[in-house]
Amino acid sequence: MTITEALKIEKGASRDAPVFSICLACGFTPLHLRTFLSAHLQQAVPDRRVQINVGTYGDTAGTIESSGTASDGLDGLVVALEWLDLDARLDFRNSTVWAAETASDIVNECRAKLDRIVVALSRLPSGTRVSVSLPTLPLPPFFHTPGWQTSQVELQLERAVIEFACQVAESGRANIVNP
Repeated sequence: MTITEALKIEKGASRDAPVFSICLACGFTPLHLRTFLSAHLQQAVPDRRVQINVGTYGDTAGTIESSGTASDGLDGLVVALEWLDLDARLDFRNSTVWAAETASDIVNECRAKLDRIVVALSRLPSGTRVSVSLPTLPLPPFFHTPGWQTSQVELQLERAVIEFACQVAESGRANIVNP
């Protein structure tokens, strides 16, 4: 699907149809992600009008926490996680000094953020459809190993994300998007 096709699908939705309300929780500006998501959902529920509300920039966990009230009338939640959502020091655009001493702190911060997201997802009203996309971007090059070698810290971060995905999937609260 092209962006032009997605925009046509969005504009073609009936304004009189009942709303299908989605919250998009991501720590970045979703630019075309919102448009493509809206178009795909519009095709999936043609008898409804898809409305996507984007959460607060840079606060994915907070967006999930605040979207959890039954009075919101939320039909679904889409969570697009990236490394910067788990620790701001993992953002390429951050002017952070990466050092071996900060590695364990970064791993601990990521685990704590993932735990916070698990708790927030568990508090959503039952029946709220949830889809979670795990980080798709590579980790920034702050590891002190040759490029061909995976560092222990990198493996710990990836393990934390996989354990989070398993926990969320096993709880039945969310679907994990296949990369």
